[in-house]
Amino acid sequence: MAFVDDTTGGRVILEGIGPIKITLAGTVEMGDPVGYSSGWKVCDADTSPNYAEFVAGGPGVSGDIITAYREALIDFGSGSTATENDILYISTTAGSYSSSVNDTNGRNHQVGFMTSIREGWLQPTAHFFTAHYNRTTNETSSDVNGFELRLENSVTTTGEVKAFSASARLSSAAAGNTLAAAKFDINLKGTAAGTLSSDVRVIQLEAESASGGTRTITGCVAFIWCKNNMGTGTYSDKFCVIHVTNQGGGKAMDGFLQVNATGNAGVVISNDAMTSDPSTNNEAGYLKVYVGTTEYQIPMYAA
Repeated sequence: MAFVDDTTGGRVILEGIGPIKITLAGTVEMGDPVGYSSGWKVCDADTSPNYAEFVAGGPGVSGDIITAYREALIDFGSGSTATENDILYISTTAGSYSSSVNDTNGRNHQVGFMTSIREGWLQPTAHFFTAHYNRTTNETSSDVNGFELRLENSVTTTGEVKAFSASARLSSAAAGNTLAAAKFDINLKGTAAGTLSSDVRVIQLEAESASGGTRTITGCVAFIWCKNNMGTGTYSDKFCVIHVTNQGGGKAMDGFLQVNATGNAGVVISNDAMTSDPSTNNEAGYLKVYVGTTEYQIPMYAA
């Protein structure tokens, strides 16, 4: 049964852990999720989300000093309906909780779970944090995964299924340096000799389906899928799908692309339907390539 917060029956805090005094900047009720947005206020997951840091230990209005908790066990009231172990999230209704995953911006803020049909354990910061993970292993034969994420949706859905989503943002009018949603790098540390028996792969992309699978895919299948939603701002350098830069190192790249054999990745070595001199065959189009700021064109000919 979907979770329903019994706001009319009144919440009761059965246990609070990590009490702290906070000064309110808005009206809150007992058990409300509280976060900081120009002061301590009730939370919501609406257009301008205010994510939770505490659970309000009692009601209050702007200027009041109340006790808030880092963790709390709440009785949501006799009108509460839920299934034991329902995950609780910040609701788009200010001060409420929901078993719905996404806010209006597609972000998730899990704050706790139901321990029964009417009682829930809240720990607002447990699943919303910035972390630094540093680990050294000494494995000699087994595969080593610093982090592994697997997601499987077991029912038909009209929404997207993503195992991982990363979003880096700058607030309106906020300046910055480099903005990257994700960065991947490989570091072969030190100068001592060591042989890798296979490849160095900064990003490894694989697509898989069962042998003999009969799914119908109406869109494209792409290992890299790009979408441009940038506005008409001022761009001092080139606006490209791929940018390659040289930041040092003793080894120059041998080429831009390598495939294992002709035909792989659509790269075909063949003189079929191609004249020996492309100048005698009409060019159908070209790809732009910039080296520095100089534009070069790679011609294309209709098959």
